Amino acid sequence: MKKVFLITTVALAALATLASCKKDQQVNGQFTATIENAAKTTITVGENNATVAWTAGDQVWINGATFTAASAGQSTSLTGTEEVSAPYYAFYPTDLNPAANSTSASITLPATQTYTGSEVHAPMYAYASEGTNLSFRNLCGILVLNLKSAGRRIRTITVTADSDEHLYGTFAVTGVDDPALTYSSNGGNTVTLDCGTSGVDITNPTNLYIYLPPANYTALQFTFTDVDGVVLTKAFQPNASHTTFNVERNMFNPITFDLPPVGVIYSVFTVDRYGKKVYFSRGNLQYNASTPTWQFAEHQYDIVGQGNENIGPSYTGWIDLFNWGTGSNPTSTSTITPFVNWGINAISNGGNIANCGWQTLSIQEWIYILTRRSNTTNLGTDNARFTRVKVNGVKCFVLFPDGYNHPDGVEVPEVNPTDMSNEVEYTVEQWAAMEAVGAVLLPAAGFRNETQYNSLDAHAEYGPIGIYWSPTMSSGGGLSASALRFNDNATYSLGTQSNGAYGASVRLVWGGYGN
Repeated sequence: MKKVFLITTVALAALATLASCKKDQQVNGQFTATIENAAKTTITVGENNATVAWTAGDQVWINGATFTAASAGQSTSLTGTEEVSAPYYAFYPTDLNPAANSTSASITLPATQTYTGSEVHAPMYAYASEGTNLSFRNLCGILVLNLKSAGRRIRTITVTADSDEHLYGTFAVTGVDDPALTYSSNGGNTVTLDCGTSGVDITNPTNLYIYLPPANYTALQFTFTDVDGVVLTKAFQPNASHTTFNVERNMFNPITFDLPPVGVIYSVFTVDRYGKKVYFSRGNLQYNASTPTWQFAEHQYDIVGQGNENIGPSYTGWIDLFNWGTGSNPTSTSTITPFVNWGINAISNGGNIANCGWQTLSIQEWIYILTRRSNTTNLGTDNARFTRVKVNGVKCFVLFPDGYNHPDGVEVPEVNPTDMSNEVEYTVEQWAAMEAVGAVLLPAAGFRNETQYNSLDAHAEYGPIGIYWSPTMSSGGGLSASALRFNDNATYSLGTQSNGAYGASVRLVWGGYGN
């Protein structure tokens, strides 16, 4: 049965009460089967509406025998070869291990559901005391998960309820006009939607459907696993106005998840006092003018260095130092005003579509991350936020994400240092262990003055320098823009009057409120 569901939380049309039982009729051949919301047949998806219809070949269980839908549509003939006697108990689909007699009826909801696009094989039930007309009712409520994540293909979605709530197992079916499910045995509190080995592309908003037994759920957790094995977890928690998540029979429950695109580091940073959270990109931004292609560096410690002197529209190599505001003109060696965010571009390993939410941190957000953010970690210091290290020969600034847990066996660096005297040097393998638990690395990539590359600060004795743009103009005006800066003379500085005509590093983030 093809079921493309309504994307609003409104009930479907009610059915009339069936007649009382009579047991003297036998049928060998044909029933007429209709689906509960026949009035919706002309409504199309995308307009807060849907169609529900049989597909030719759909199979239905009736009193232990299998009957097959003869045609597509809201109503169809069900034909079979076995003789069945009234009263008639009918279930769809047939793989629910249905059982029914004059005293009880039951089905088994599976622990794993299979993604079939717009076809949703949600359980239905029909009862007739006599005659050959069967009106099917939905037994479950439907979660309509509207997902979006640039460049990501979803492999599985697992829904988890509280330990005493049941999403699969054997359920008794009771009632005629408004049938109910009551859990009885062999169940659990998780259910998984299997989207196949190739997954489902959710670069554009995509609906995926999971049916659940009706209940007032205390909370639901959603675990999304993509085809690369990346796991993302989102919780749908009650709040002051929503104390439970109510899944009703014949109801559609839309939930929208705007998941981060591919190319993020899977740890979050709170960037303001209102709770905005962001993910950092996997590396510094790079650009190749000859293709033209944007990408994030393969490793967080990667820098282009001297190659930035070749900046120009015909250069076939990569650059990673950009003049301020040059999101639409990356080979410019002058300041661009007004500021154009680099994140508007399609980034090949960051979702590869334009305008998918990549941003540049404001100077106020940099300040919050480094000086005001509360952070509980296992580093032995309250509010551990940053450190300075060296990785693969490159001096770097490290940011600890919210809730960071430093890996065992890796030297603990000085936290929130005020000088560089205790700088730790990590091997690539040691850094990989820190990166795996969400640490962010900002390499001292130097700067470019027109076409002259400089790895060191203007004061050479201050050592390698890192400059990371914000979109914030400096209060001094002119060519100045605010940035995060660090070198061997100072742990970091913020809001420095950096020359906007310099080429400096860009590190994008993705996120917002509720992420």
